[in-house]
Amino acid sequence: TGDSPAALGVLKSHKPKGTDVLGVLAGRLKRRWWLTSNADDLESARNLYREAYDQSVAKNPPDHDQAYYHGINLAYLAVAAQLDFNTARAMASKVLEHVAQASNPALRHWRPATEGDALMILGCTDDGIAKHQEAAAQELKPWEASSMEEQALRVADLCRLGKAYRDKLANAYEGKS
Repeated sequence: TGDSPAALGVLKSHKPKGTDVLGVLAGRLKRRWWLTSNADDLESARNLYREAYDQSVAKNPPDHDQAYYHGINLAYLAVAAQLDFNTARAMASKVLEHVAQASNPALRHWRPATEGDALMILGCTDDGIAKHQEAAAQELKPWEASSMEEQALRVADLCRLGKAYRDKLANAYEGKS
């Protein structure tokens, strides 16, 4: 309905329901931070992604699908918040390990985009772009393609990738969202 404050309230009241709810709430706050630059939203998003990541890896066996989702957002926010590439690169490496062990077939289409973001953060730009091209070549819902592209372009900006790389990313998702 477009009532973002009400949606945030519902999500906050359901935080105990698991890592997926934590991630959705963190994502809403991350997107609001993109629009407002509100430091509280950034910090809340980071804390929620951290809580969800920690819960995902604490499970026996770990929930690798949830771990890579929360982990890539932690890596992104580490760079976005402080240009802290050491923390971001450490998490990006863990993300690649989680993607390699992920098993939920319903989430398979997110893996190459996540790998692409992690590889760009790790400085493996060409490999990261190739993974995004692989992601974009899949059958995606428009919102999925838009989400993948938006995050990829933001990661590319933070990694100070040039226009040619940004154009490759944008071209990969052209017409998908």
